[in-house]
Amino acid sequence: MKAVVVRDQHQYAVETVNIDPPKTGEVLVRMKACGVCHSDISIINGTIPQPFPAVIGHEGAGVVEQIGDGVHTV
Repeated sequence: MKAVVVRDQHQYAVETVNIDPPKTGEVLVRMKACGVCHSDISIINGTIPQPFPAVIGHEGAGVVEQIGDGVHTV
């Protein structure tokens, strides 16, 4: 899947990343749209400490692609 990966302060790019299948209780969502919010910008500029590399973008919309064991509703 594609993701915005921050490698270091002010160093980010869209990259292809490998995603493991969902584990028990997890859901894999294929993102269709994702916004960039203030916390994402703060990670990029170093205001919010974050170990790198980091994938940003947590306010999105997508389609459930796979579910792990034990998932009965999303």
